[in-house]
Amino acid sequence: MKRFLTTWMVPGVIALALFLTCRVDKFPLKPTHTYEWPTGTPESQQLNAGVIDGAMERAHELGFVSSLLLVRGGILVAETYYQGFLEDACPIHSTTKSLVSSLIGLAMAHGFIDSLEQRVLDFFREFDTANMDTRVRNITLRHLLMMTSGFPSDDVVGDYFDASYESTMEAILHMQLLSEPGETFRYCTLAVHLLSGVIYKASGLYTKDFADRYLCQPLEIDLYTWPLDEHGHHFGGTGIWITPRDLARFGQLYMNMGTIDGQQILPSDWIEASVTDAVGSLGSWGELKNLGYGYLWWTGTIRDQIVYMAIGYAGQNIFAFPELDLMVVTTTINPASDSEAGRQIVQLFELIADHVLPAVEDGGE
Repeated sequence: MKRFLTTWMVPGVIALALFLTCRVDKFPLKPTHTYEWPTGTPESQQLNAGVIDGAMERAHELGFVSSLLLVRGGILVAETYYQGFLEDACPIHSTTKSLVSSLIGLAMAHGFIDSLEQRVLDFFREFDTANMDTRVRNITLRHLLMMTSGFPSDDVVGDYFDASYESTMEAILHMQLLSEPGETFRYCTLAVHLLSGVIYKASGLYTKDFADRYLCQPLEIDLYTWPLDEHGHHFGGTGIWITPRDLARFGQLYMNMGTIDGQQILPSDWIEASVTDAVGSLGSWGELKNLGYGYLWWTGTIRDQIVYMAIGYAGQNIFAFPELDLMVVTTTINPASDSEAGRQIVQLFELIADHVLPAVEDGGE
């Protein structure tokens, strides 16, 4: 499989700009769910407390981190907020994609979607016209999840998106493909928006309503602001606001292979497929090696430890180390430029490699 790597490391910015005129769904900022994390000391989970303290101090020194949470064994062992931020909802940008991936898995588990081999246009027959790129008819749900649809990547998508269409979904489906579906990895935020439409078409529920029923209620978490397109579809590629604690709760669902509090929310085989590299090595990204991509989740290794990640613009991240039973959640402030956003993500990889993982190696010493 070919890999097209340019500025996909700064996900979703150009694509989101196309939605500046869309409506924004604002939900109450006061949580309606009340999940309370079990808490403990680092030592109780065989982590070196002094090393963890150093990691928290390093996060403060970086100057852009707004929260840093560490969970081991399902126990919240460290939680610090910076830059005047509290435990409030914040935008997670492209980490939204990983959450939407879980919703596709839930739609399959509940019988709304039959197979990932279903063609995307089967859900949008009204947009199948003679003037579209004929290769679009071959795009499957799996292609959208793997970023191998053939649609243009974020850095050039503005050259192919025609905003004159009445429907954003129609405009996306009428973009020219740059490769055959399944052939090349290209990070395209707009393409993921189609999955939001698929959820609505398959279930009859808008994406936020579907998420509330099948994901948020079982996890006792809340989603807050989430942009809508002109037809009321929540933007699949970015836009969710969520608290860091609730983001960690979502990550723990994956750490537990889809089970929370004894209840199987997501099938374990969906979790395994989602966080397994499906596109082949994409190289390295700072301290992140063996970079790969599953179903809207990044994969790789840090200090030779297997990790899968939800990565959002400028560092709204979930780092899951399954072999260590360790999860790290970060949120950050938005920088002044896309290049600085990319540097922030690289610095977070360094924070994990140099200041968090050594706490595991040193145990509870």
